[in-house]
Amino acid sequence: MTLQAKPLKPIWIQGPRLRQRWGISNTTFYEKLKKGVIPAPEYPFGPQKPYWRMEAVERFEASVKVAA
Repeated sequence: MTLQAKPLKPIWIQGPRLRQRWGISNTTFYEKLKKGVIPAPEYPFGPQKPYWRMEAVERFEASVKVAA
């Protein structure tokens, strides 16, 4: 008998915490978002609140470190 791992629920982060994590201003954040430099948000809790999936954030951060 094999045990199957339960799929992990995604971890979500909002824009203000993401900007703080990256140490960038509101203006810079939205400029990079508009240019497609940073991952696009998702709307898992309704159309008014953008969130970023932590998995996508960490993948993005890893790709930036590799490119640097």
